[in-house]
Amino acid sequence: WQLIKEKVQKEHDIKAEPEEVKGYMSTEMRMQLVRSGLSNIEMFESYIQQAVEKSMSDQNQYYNTYQKVIGDKVVKKLGELVQVKETILAPDAFFDEIKKHNEEHHKH
Repeated sequence: WQLIKEKVQKEHDIKAEPEEVKGYMSTEMRMQLVRSGLSNIEMFESYIQQAVEKSMSDQNQYYNTYQKVIGDKVVKKLGELVQVKETILAPDAFFDEIKKHNEEHHKH
């Protein structure tokens, strides 16, 4: 995935601006609060903003979040570049297709 991501990122000049990274961090923190059972996260807005600012100054956290933003953009770009053909299969037919694929492509 890393090689594909880097190739698509380079070929399509995909970048993540600091404001995008900050927005992603903020959204992640809000989602964590909601998952922890808090329903009124507006009360924690100042806490969220302080935590985001602290995370923005942490090189590792910034880099990791930057990579997530880039990954999301690459997936979106791949969705634009690749034509997806959706086929609905019954469970048995699905497993038959997997077995067929494995037999054709993963011979030992």
